Formats: sequence, structure tokens, C-alpha cells
Amino acid sequence: MKEILKKSLVLSFYELKVKNHNTYLGFLWYFLQPLLMFVVLFYVKHKVVDHEIVDFVPYLFIGVIMVHFFISSTNLMMKAITSNYELLNSRKIEPEIFILSKFFMSLWNHIFETCIVVLILSFLGFLHSFMYFLIVPFYAIFILGIGYFLCVVSTKVFDLTYIWSYLCQLLWFVLPIYYVANEMIFIIKYNPISYYLELARAFTFDLKNISYDIVLLCFVISLVFFVIGRLVFVSQREIISERIK
Repeated sequence: MKEILKKSLVLSFYELKVKNHNTYLGFLWYFLQPLLMFVVLFYVKHKVVDHEIVDFVPYLFIGVIMVHFFISSTNLMMKAITSNYELLNSRKIEPEIFILSKFFMSLWNHIFETCIVVLILSFLGFLHSFMYFLIVPFYAIFILGIGYFLCVVSTKVFDLTYIWSYLCQLLWFVLPIYYVANEMIFIIKYNPISYYLELARAFTFDLKNISYDIVLLCFVISLVFFVIGRLVFVSQREIISERIK
């Protein structure tokens, strides 16, 4: 496993370097999409949604970067094996290397986005916004577990790529990113991302309202999803190898 992690990290840095080769903005491209989404949702909130949200700028920024991290990483990890069939078939490479490299690449992007957001929020007076980094490990482990599971299923159900892509787009509207859910309706109450959003916002700009129940819940959710995803992948490892041939 140590060797797999090492190769995954090297590959993730290489992919980042290649992706930004000969571009004028370089790593700033990773921040452009969430920034544009922030501007659009900020406009929608002030033109369409009536109710006011205290500290709306950090509220929206946290929602945007967290959902962007989830969507980009799960989509990349889901295609990690199916998009590398020929390479995996021609060389004796552990499929997990590609899954983890996509995860690490998304994680580096998210950390870069977060650094910019923290600088902006600190400039606006939210001096303990850096505490968002405390949430990243829990959230990343949760996403990794989902990525493992999606990657396995996608090698059997190729339509999942399209289905998941459509479902992810809906997250921008069904999650409390630019609005406050007055009641925990079904789609929010049973969506784990909602609890990570609540905890991240509390750590970032509302420390007085941190709920230790939510902290524990997010820890349990991360652990459960990672264990299930990892077990599914390990149990299907040999089958995946056979599908590649």
C-alpha cells in the first residue's frame, strides 16, 4: 500500500503539471470555475431569493468550494479505470494507483482553492476562516470512500458516468449553498454533504455555534463511507482486473 500511495502522489503531481502546461493562468484555472459559480449564485441570491443570510460571502464561498471539490473529485475517480483501460491492459499497473492519483489531484486543487478563499475571507475580517482546513481531512476521506465505490460500479455500468454527472449538477440547487433551509427536508436531511457544510461554516465564521454532535456525526459518516467504499473495491479488485483484459 505504501508503494501505491507513493506512485499515486507522483502521478497526481505529474498530471497537474501536464494539465497546466502552456496555459497563461496555470493553477488559477482551478479557482476560476468555483469563482464563476460564486458570482452567479451571489447574483441569483440577491435578485431572486428574498431572505437575508448573515455573513453571506463566507457562507456562499464555503458552499461553492465544498460542492466543487465533491463533484470534480468523484467524477475524476469514477473514470480513473475506465479511461485507462489500454494502459492498464498493456502494463502491470495496480488500478488503485489511478484512483488515488485522481483523488490527490482533486485534493491539491481544493487546497489551492481554499488558500485563496481563506485569504479573501481574512481580508474581509473573518480571521479564523483558516480553521476550515480542520474539516478537509474528514470531508476528503468521505469523498474517497464514494470514489472507490463509483469506480467499481462504473466498470460494470458504463451509463453511471452520465447518471452521476447529471446528479452532481443538481447538487448546486438541492443543497443549501446560497440559501438557508428552514426545515431539514428529506433531500437535505439525508444528504451527508449537508452536515459537512454546516460544520465547515461553523468552524469558518461561526465558532460559537459549533455542535459537537455534528462533529461526531461527520467523523462517523467519513469512517463509514470510506470503509464501505474501500471494502467494495478490495472485494472487486480481481474482477476489475478481469474486466480490463
